[in-house]
Amino acid sequence: MHHVTIFYAIVTAIVQGLTEYLPISSSGHLAIVNHFFGVGGDFGLSFMIWLHGATLLALLAYFWRDIIDLIRCWAPSHRHDMAGQRRIFVFIILTSLVTGPMGIVLNKYMPALDSNLIAVGIGFIATTIFLVLSEILSARVTQKHLDRMGPGRALFIGFMQGLAIPPGVSRSGTTIAAGLMSGLDREQATRYAFLAGIPAILASFALDVFKTGGVSLNAPTIIGFILAGVIGYLSIAFLLALVKRVKLYGFAVYTGIIAIVCLVIGVMKF
Repeated sequence: MHHVTIFYAIVTAIVQGLTEYLPISSSGHLAIVNHFFGVGGDFGLSFMIWLHGATLLALLAYFWRDIIDLIRCWAPSHRHDMAGQRRIFVFIILTSLVTGPMGIVLNKYMPALDSNLIAVGIGFIATTIFLVLSEILSARVTQKHLDRMGPGRALFIGFMQGLAIPPGVSRSGTTIAAGLMSGLDREQATRYAFLAGIPAILASFALDVFKTGGVSLNAPTIIGFILAGVIGYLSIAFLLALVKRVKLYGFAVYTGIIAIVCLVIGVMKF
């Protein structure tokens, strides 16, 4: 395969849209897809940048009101009534200050792991452990509202988010887990994971565009962009609604099963 086909575009767009924001690792799933399509390395890099751009746009579209509030809360006229939003803004900055340097360092070594299903399987195991531990430990910490969680916990969430660079380790999963460990309820932890992820995802997207020197546009790219964006938006809404009612153990079981599949395929070199 020397170019991105429409079939490949549809499959990867669906996978990207479904898994980017659910706590199950989009990078790990895309590594599996590429394995079965027999592609790797820099194949379809420009196309993948478009897919990540689509899910980033979905995130910005879903949380546009929150983003506007986090900007206008600094206006003098909102000094008193939006103090909570200002604290959340500062927490996001602290989270990003930890994640950023970790991403710069770890990203140097990650491309070599994308096609290694054993490494991907280990990443899925890490996601499984984080999700299970978060449910166990969250019951033992004092519940705090999002704007009262404190700078130390914001830094901890940034550290956990930084650990999600390897394929198979879910960024949303580790960040939600860190939020639960920090005393947030599931809905607040998930919402903060999305908001705190915006700077990291935006920086990663900009870096990818810069490294490639631009991205090409064609029919598979357009189809993939639209599909990934729509599904990504719906997956955000789905997760926020779901976490109000259920725990994360179901996702942990799923990532555990996927981890075993990756390790078996990797060992057999199927």
